[in-house]
Amino acid sequence: MNRNSIKSGLVDQRDRATKRRKTKKPKIQINEPEAKLTSWLNNQGFTESVIKSLSLKNYLNETQNFDVLPEERLRQLAIHLETKILIVPSESNWQSLKRIYDYALNLNNKDSVLWLSFGIAAHDTAENIENNDLKEKLYSTAESAILNSIDLNSKSSRAYYILGYLYYFQGKKQESLNELEKALLCENDDNVHSWAQLYKAHCLHDMKKWQKALLAYKAVNLSAFTGPVSWRVDVLKEQIAECTYFSGNKDLAETMLTEIINRYETEPKVAIDAMSYSLWNLAKNISENLNQRAQVIYDSALGRNLN
Repeated sequence: MNRNSIKSGLVDQRDRATKRRKTKKPKIQINEPEAKLTSWLNNQGFTESVIKSLSLKNYLNETQNFDVLPEERLRQLAIHLETKILIVPSESNWQSLKRIYDYALNLNNKDSVLWLSFGIAAHDTAENIENNDLKEKLYSTAESAILNSIDLNSKSSRAYYILGYLYYFQGKKQESLNELEKALLCENDDNVHSWAQLYKAHCLHDMKKWQKALLAYKAVNLSAFTGPVSWRVDVLKEQIAECTYFSGNKDLAETMLTEIINRYETEPKVAIDAMSYSLWNLAKNISENLNQRAQVIYDSALGRNLN
């Protein structure tokens, strides 16, 4: 029995990140009126029962003093309520969220940002729903909404990135790669570009285009990966080492892996957030000694003694 689902390849580090709800979407700046609205929303203490019966007309009346368009106030409401509604994903909870977006889109269906937020909400719900039929329906809803956003603003790197991300986790690697490359050609947004470049590299890696993947990983701007997502920098080093190995430079890959494992031995808590399938795959191919050292680190990080 495999003790480590990452090691076995049953769960990929990228998939685990999604399950842990790590930040995966580039953040966007909000202006002062929107910040005030967000602060107001945070003080409301909405409960699940209130959310489902909430009068959206009354909400717009209550928030009309904020210098924010009605459809944007509704979008901010939906974003605020998403974590509350989708703690336990279900069709009824999704309908509560969709009701807000439908109302907003009825006010303005030419808002590319509104369509994009709707697509993100549908995708995030699909990721966590168990009903496969509903999951596929939500993925379709997400794709349509994001495509609508792109139709309205074809220069949005963020929209192309989100669409590429959607395709990636549906297993559509070539389609994902196509959209991510479009994102990288759009407006100069370093944060979005960092994420798009990372998932471009992931696509090439999963397609076993090792040399192209190696170049793509090396081109990732690390400035976006700080704070809660800083572990991605460590995973990136593992992936670069793996691509180096399968590109033919096995001696350099062994040196890189040894350096990674040496660090993890001194910082096992860092290791548990990294130690992706790339590391296990590489250790297995290079030497049993490195593989065993990695397992000891993993067990130590989990605080278990297998002796």
